[in-house]
Amino acid sequence: MNVAAGLSYRFNDSALAAVDVYYPTEAGGGPVVVLFHGQDVEKDSLYYPSLATAIAERGAVVFAPNWRGRGSLDLETGSADNDRASCAVSYALANAAEFGADPETLVLFGHSGGASAAAMAGVHDATPIDVCAVEMTPFVADRMVRVEGDWLLGGDMENADDLPQLLEITTPWTWLTDA
Repeated sequence: MNVAAGLSYRFNDSALAAVDVYYPTEAGGGPVVVLFHGQDVEKDSLYYPSLATAIAERGAVVFAPNWRGRGSLDLETGSADNDRASCAVSYALANAAEFGADPETLVLFGHSGGASAAAMAGVHDATPIDVCAVEMTPFVADRMVRVEGDWLLGGDMENADDLPQLLEITTPWTWLTDA
């Protein structure tokens, strides 16, 4: 198993938009898996490297991006996080063949807040995002894995007046009819 670490999927945003690619030693044409970490952590924290390694050892090529800005989610940065997630998927698809993956087979995998990022990326259109390192491409995920994706439903909302706007930028519901 091999790892290409710290690649950048966005221009002028290398620290926040780094992606690690876990890929088998022998290319087998396995699926592309984009693994979105949970909120307030990064791609190389907790168990994400072990999870990405385990998936790659089964023949997939795993792109594990940092998709969140620094600090807690707010109404100003939420849409930027969604753009990062969408850029990461387009980057993975554009570079899949280089790492031996089949770009026609896409799995979006998200944990906690990353489950919402996976869902948002799954319904994002191919509208160009200027800072993406690759051209935005339309895609349809073949599978979606969401683990502990109910983070938004628990706990007290500090400012319930902002709930409609918060739901708009962190969940795919507003775009489902267009996706």
